[in-house]
Amino acid sequence: MVKFRDGLMASEQLYWDQAAVFTQVGLIAAEGLPMAEFTEVTRFLREKVTS
Repeated sequence: MVKFRDGLMASEQLYWDQAAVFTQVGLIAAEGLPMAEFTEVTRFLREKVTS
């Protein structure tokens, strides 16, 4: 999230999903977690853009 004031960037906040990061580095298993696979999210977004 980026906030602008008077045409300039005033602040930036980064958000990340801790469970997704832990899954990617192998610290926890993805089974049973309410997460979408990266490829599924990418496909969904591409379909929305092209439709």
